[in-house]
Amino acid sequence: MNDDADNRRSPSPVRDAAISASRVAGQRALRAVGSALMKTGAAAGGKVIVVAALVVLTIILIGGLILIIVGALGAVFQHTALPWPVLPEVLPDGTYRAGGWVISSRFGWRRHPITGQPEFHDGIDIINPTGACPFGYRCLLPAMFDGMVTHVGWDLNAPRRPAQEGGGQTVIVESSRGAYQTIYAHLEPYRLYVQLQGRIVDEYRRYDEYADYQPIGSGELVPDVDEGSIAIWCQGDMPVFVPTRDGGTITFLYDRPASCQTGVSWGERGDGWRGWIADDPPADAQGRATLRWQTPLSGMRGRRRAGDVALRFRAHLVPPPPPPTATPTPGAQTPIAGGHAPDRIDLAAYQGNQRTGDPCQPYGTGVYCVWRLADIPVAPRQDAHRRVMSGVGSLEREAQTDLFSRLPDAPSPAATPTRQTASFLTLSMSTVGAPHLPVGGRRRVALSATSSDWPLTVDVDVGANLMVLDITDVSGDVRCTSTAHTVRCEGVGPYVLFAGFVVEVLPGAAMDSIQTLRSVAASPVQQQTTMIHLLIEPYAVTPGPWPPPTPLPTTTPAPYPAPVTPAVPPAPPLPGVTPIAEPSPGPDRGPGDSPLVCRVQALVPLPGVVNAAGTTTNMLLAEDAARSFAAVRAEIIAATGHDPLARLADALRQPEFRSNKPGVALMSWHMTGRAIDVDTGYPWRRVREGRMWRLYLNLTDVTAIFERHGWNRIPDRADSQEWWHYEYHPNGISWASAMLEVWSMQRLQAAFPRINWSSIGCQAPPPGSDTFPEGDMHERCVAGIPSFAHPVETLPGCGPPVRPGDRVYQLESPVGFVGLTGLTTGPHLHLGMRQRDYTGSFPMINICTPEWLQGLQLPPETNCWTDMVDPLAFLPLAPPDNPAGLPEGAPYQLPPPNYPGSLYREPRPGEPPVGQYWSPDADGGQYGGGKAGRSTSR
Repeated sequence: MNDDADNRRSPSPVRDAAISASRVAGQRALRAVGSALMKTGAAAGGKVIVVAALVVLTIILIGGLILIIVGALGAVFQHTALPWPVLPEVLPDGTYRAGGWVISSRFGWRRHPITGQPEFHDGIDIINPTGACPFGYRCLLPAMFDGMVTHVGWDLNAPRRPAQEGGGQTVIVESSRGAYQTIYAHLEPYRLYVQLQGRIVDEYRRYDEYADYQPIGSGELVPDVDEGSIAIWCQGDMPVFVPTRDGGTITFLYDRPASCQTGVSWGERGDGWRGWIADDPPADAQGRATLRWQTPLSGMRGRRRAGDVALRFRAHLVPPPPPPTATPTPGAQTPIAGGHAPDRIDLAAYQGNQRTGDPCQPYGTGVYCVWRLADIPVAPRQDAHRRVMSGVGSLEREAQTDLFSRLPDAPSPAATPTRQTASFLTLSMSTVGAPHLPVGGRRRVALSATSSDWPLTVDVDVGANLMVLDITDVSGDVRCTSTAHTVRCEGVGPYVLFAGFVVEVLPGAAMDSIQTLRSVAASPVQQQTTMIHLLIEPYAVTPGPWPPPTPLPTTTPAPYPAPVTPAVPPAPPLPGVTPIAEPSPGPDRGPGDSPLVCRVQALVPLPGVVNAAGTTTNMLLAEDAARSFAAVRAEIIAATGHDPLARLADALRQPEFRSNKPGVALMSWHMTGRAIDVDTGYPWRRVREGRMWRLYLNLTDVTAIFERHGWNRIPDRADSQEWWHYEYHPNGISWASAMLEVWSMQRLQAAFPRINWSSIGCQAPPPGSDTFPEGDMHERCVAGIPSFAHPVETLPGCGPPVRPGDRVYQLESPVGFVGLTGLTTGPHLHLGMRQRDYTGSFPMINICTPEWLQGLQLPPETNCWTDMVDPLAFLPLAPPDNPAGLPEGAPYQLPPPNYPGSLYREPRPGEPPVGQYWSPDADGGQYGGGKAGRSTSR
C-alpha cells in the first residue's frame, strides 16, 4: 500500500465526527424502520411474501438513508464552512500554515473603543499579532470562494468620508450562485501622485538656485493657493478622491480603477511677478494644463495586480526687473497694482460648491472635481509610523493637519470695493526656505510692504514658541527694532519697505504643531494684515551660536592623499556580521502585542575605511547599510578607478553624542548606523540642485550611484550646507525604530530620557517599501515610489486588483491587500458576510433583543435590523488535540490540497482532484468542490 493510501486512511477529526454522527443517525433510522416493519407484518396477517418484500425494501431504504446522512454531514462540514482568506502554503518542514491569526473584535454589540458607547460590529476583525502575513500590513487577501466582484470602493456607509468613517477601501464578492457575499474592508486604496515643479527664469541672474525645475512650495516658488487649482474628470463611475499635500506633491487616495484627465490651473504668483506660465504640459485657452491617465491593471488570475500613477506638471516664473534706483535684495518683492488671473471657467463654476465640502459636480458622461490648492490639507508627517502597530479593533483615525486651509483667502477682485483714488497698501511675508523646521531650527523670514501713503509701520508677532534672533537685509531708510517675540519696522518711503529677520524654534514648541507669524502694516489711511505658518517637525536639533561661524565645517585635517588607480579595481567584500560589545535589544521589547517587524541588526565595521584622523573609530554601520555601502563603494571604484569612500568624515555616532556645531541634529541618523558624511576634503565636483547637491567624480555621477543603492540626500539646513551627507533608510523606517534595531532600550532611555522608548516598539512606517519580516515578501505588496522623471509614470501599487464584474477564484485570486483605510488603529482585515435564504433575499435579524445586547444600553436612534451574519459561523475553528497544536476554538485552516488528512472520502468519477478544498458554488477555481450550478460533497 502506498503512502497516499495510508494517509487517506489516517484519522481525521472532521471525518471521524462525520462517521460518528452517521452511525448514530443510522441506528435511529434502523429502530424506526424496525418498528414500522412489526406493525406492517401484524397488519399483513402472516403474509410472508409481503413481509419479505418489505424487508428487502427496508434494507434498500436503510442503505440509501445512510448514504444521504453521510452526504448531508459532508455538506454540513464542507458547504456551511469556508476557508479562511489565507494563501495555501505547505511549509519547508512538511507542515502547513494552519493558524497563527486571531480575532481582535467579534460580531455583535461592543463598546466603541474611543467613546465607550455601545455599537454594533457587523463583522469580525482579523489580525496577526506578529505583523507577519497573513493579515499583516499589505498582506495579500485571496477570495474565499469562486464568484464575482460586485463592488470596489469606499465603504458604502461612508463613501464621502473614507478617512473618518467606516471600513475605508472595501471589496464585495458574491459566490457563483449568489448564496454568499463577503465584504473585505480596511484594504489598501489606489494612489495618484501629482507633483508641481517650477523654476525661475531671470535675465538678471538673481535666482540661480531656482534655475532648474524643483517642487514648488518653498522659497520663491510660491504657489497661488487661492486661485491655483487641480481638476479631475473621469469617465463613467467616478472614484471618490481624497487629496493631501506635502510640499509640491499632492497624493490622491481613490477607491476604484479609473480612466481620467487631470488638469492644473497654475494661477498667478503676484507681487509683480509674471506667471505661473505652464511649460510641460502647456496650458489650453482656459489656462489649464492637462494629462490623461488610467489605473494600470495587469496579470492574470493569481498574479493580477493594480498599479499607481504619478503625474508631473511644470511651469516657470519671471520676476520683476530691479527698480532703477537700487538693486533689490533677491528676497524682495516689488508689488504692482491690479493684475489679472487667467480665465479659469472650471474653477469659477465649481468654486461655490467646493467651499461647501464637495468638490465634485456631474459633467457630461462623468463627474468633474476641482480642488483649490488652499483647500487641500497637508499630509501629517507622523501619521504613517504611528499607526502600523497590530490592529486591535476599529478606532478613529488621527485628524489630519490642514495647514494650507488655514491660510487667509486672498481678497477676490470682485469683492474688493472700487477705490475712488489711487491709494494702495500691499504686504507680504514669506520664509526663505521650506515652511517647516525642527525644534531648535532657524529660518529666515522676508518681509516686504509698499504703500501710496507714508510713513509706513509694520509690526510682526512671531508667537511665544519662536524667538527673534536678528534683523537682516533692511532696505533704504527703514528702521527696525526687535524684542524676543516681535519685530517693528518703520519707513518714511517711498517705494518698498523690505526687511529680513531670523527666528529660532524654542524648546517648548510642540512637535507636529503649527506656529503662526502675524504681520500688520499700517499707513495713514489704511491697514493690511497677513500671516504665515511654520510646521514644527517631529525632531530636534541643538542650536549653534549666533551669528553662525563663517567658514564651512571640514573634517579633513590634512590634504587628501592622491588617489591610486588600481590595475583591476577590486570590489571590497561585503562586511561580515561582527557585533560590537554593545548588547542588542531583546525580543521582548515593545508594548503588548506591538509587532516586532523590524529585525535586530548588528553594527559591523567597514573594511578598509578610516575617519579623518586616519583611525577606524566609529567606522561602523548597521548590517543593511553596511552591505549597501560596500556595493556603492565597489561601483564607484569600478567606474572611476578611485576609492573616495576609503576615508569618511563621519559614520556612526553614539546615542550620547551631542554637539553645538551648526547643522548637527540631536536625533541624527548617524546614531542609527544608517548615515555617512563623505570626506569634504576630497576633490568632488559639486552641482547645486535647488536646496540639494549632486556630487561628481570626474564625469561619474556619484550621487546617482548612492541613490541606486537606496541612499538619500538631504537638503541644506538654514545654518549649514549638507552636500556631504547621505542616509540609508529605503524602507521608510522611523528614526526611533532604527535606533531600537541597534541599541539597547536601557541605553536609549538614558540618552533620550524624554522619549518613552517602551511605547515605540519596533515598527516600520507605511507608505513606500517597508521593512517586513523575512520570508513573507511573496505575499506582500510593495508600493513604488514616484520619480517624476516623466509627465506620466506608472509604478507598482497596492490597490485591489479587481473591477466590478471580474471573476475570482477560491484562494487563488487576490481581492486586495491589508491596509489602513477607514476607522482603524492598525492593519487588519474586517470581514463581513451575508447569506441568502431560499427566496433569494438576505434575511434581516433583530439585533436589539436582550440576547444580542447582553446587558448593554441601546443607543438612541439605533437601527435594530441587519442583514449581516457572523462569519465565524462559516469558518473552521480548531478541534481539540489538532495536529497544529492550536487552542480549541482558535481560527484553524483545514489541510490544503493533497495534504494528509485533507480527504473526507474518495472523490467520485468526474469530481475535482484528490483532497481539494470545498466551495459552496465552485465555478472554475482549482480548489472548488463542484461545477457551476451545483455543489458536491467529497
